[in-house]
Amino acid sequence: MSIEHFSWWNIVPSLVGGLMSAASAVGMFYLAQRTERKKREAEGRRKSAQAAFEGFWKLRAIAAGQINLNREITDQYIEARLSGAEDMLPANKVLGILGAPNGYEHLASSEYLFLIKQRKAELIAEIDLVVRRAMNNEVSAQKYNELRIDFEEFIAKNADFIAPHAGTRASVELKGNAGSIADIKISRLNNLLGQIEEHLDEDCKNSKKVVEEFLMAARAEFGEDFPKFKFEWE
Repeated sequence: MSIEHFSWWNIVPSLVGGLMSAASAVGMFYLAQRTERKKREAEGRRKSAQAAFEGFWKLRAIAAGQINLNREITDQYIEARLSGAEDMLPANKVLGILGAPNGYEHLASSEYLFLIKQRKAELIAEIDLVVRRAMNNEVSAQKYNELRIDFEEFIAKNADFIAPHAGTRASVELKGNAGSIADIKISRLNNLLGQIEEHLDEDCKNSKKVVEEFLMAARAEFGEDFPKFKFEWE
């Protein structure tokens, strides 16, 4: 009867093979994990870039709205001068502020999160101010339109004399109590219009500046992930 002697050398190849297989499996696992992590990071970066893009278009709409508001008021002053109504009160030159409400809204935190990463606290504060100013101007413009309509209806019912100018403006005459009420109404209109105009030039400049700085920061942050487009002010 023969006795076989145990030898480690007989199992070394199996052990080495098993270790190599285990090492290969571990390596593949970590490689798969790393690949998946990179995919998640890339997807998260694309989503952040898209959110920043949406924030940019909100700011652009706000800036465009302020510019259009300023242009519309200026155009009515020009029209009044050309039609011979230059000596009229401001509220008799600006007959109304056209356009549907823009419905401005604050940026979501996800839309400017990258600015926090870049430590641009000052730009974030400027964005908030620009949005608030635009909201205030829009509310004031709507209120002006309401008061202007109310004033025109009052004049139509109570005027003793109406002398039309070229275009859509007219000189009116009211007597007694109706004249006093008309003076109060036109005074309210002039005051409100003055409030709108007081900072409107500055609001336009600030909103354009904020849009340009936001766009520059977003492109620097996201590079190829940020949508490519040519941006110019109309």
